[in-house]
Amino acid sequence: DNERRILFQEKMDSVKNELYSFAYRLMGNREDAEDLLQESYFKAFKYFHQLRETKKFKEWVFQITANQFRNQIKKKKRERTYFVDDFATVVNETPQDTTVNPDKIFDNADLSDKVRTAINNLHPKMKTALVLFELQGFNIDEVAGILGISAGTVKSRLHYARKRLRDELLKTGHGRQWAKEYVDKPGLTN
Repeated sequence: DNERRILFQEKMDSVKNELYSFAYRLMGNREDAEDLLQESYFKAFKYFHQLRETKKFKEWVFQITANQFRNQIKKKKRERTYFVDDFATVVNETPQDTTVNPDKIFDNADLSDKVRTAINNLHPKMKTALVLFELQGFNIDEVAGILGISAGTVKSRLHYARKRLRDELLKTGHGRQWAKEYVDKPGLTN
């Protein structure tokens, strides 16, 4: 009905910027992010009538987007292609400032290509958990709810994502200090 449609649009408008940021960080480019968002929007609209608590809309629509991302990864694997993010248009080869705040890692225009590549080459499950927690600001329990996994599994994925990032960054010699601070940041493994 029309009232439900209006409510859906209001809820979607309230999260659209954060949702776009999430999609862009997962997909790595504007076109793929917009495609992911469009799929998520249609799915969310289709099932909006099933959402009992509209105050949980944000977590719910992030969950839909994460699921759509996972489905795309599965589809790409079936097509025997590999998922590689393309950040080449927004980065350069200048090593990044070691004082960069990890929360701004995707927003820094001077970020080293090596750092972006390390993040984007993470396994999709680790990458999704990392983006939700570190970059979108969800807490452990919220990430668990969005991904449909336990809080312990979220912590494990974050731990291994950070370890993998650190190993990759140390190999390249880029972001050595950032890698140490990021991996040792509190709240990951407690």
